[in-house]
Amino acid sequence: MFYKIVEDFKEIIKDFEIKDYKRYGSAKALVAKIEFIDNSVLHIKDYFFLKGKRKYSYHWQDEKGNLLIRWDNSPHHFHINTFPDHKHIKNEVVKSKETDLRAVMEIIKKEIKKC
Repeated sequence: MFYKIVEDFKEIIKDFEIKDYKRYGSAKALVAKIEFIDNSVLHIKDYFFLKGKRKYSYHWQDEKGNLLIRWDNSPHHFHINTFPDHKHIKNEVVKSKETDLRAVMEIIKKEIKKC
């Protein structure tokens, strides 16, 4: 799946690296990094546990390391109506419908194409 997404978004990707990938039956863990043509970087952590549980974080930052958007499902923002899914945009935490890499890449593509 990761390689298919990289292929589908190759027009905005400069480079990518899989830092870690493990699979244990239906459980799997992916840690990766994608560098884009505008020199921004997406750090990916996506864990699928047994019995359907999942933990993810997609941390997109500019070329200087400043946060652009981070999507995650850490259960600490109970007031967000998409709890536990949410995103951090600068100092604000808001609801998020983007819960997988393809959805995140669509947002990033739109933002990079604006420039």
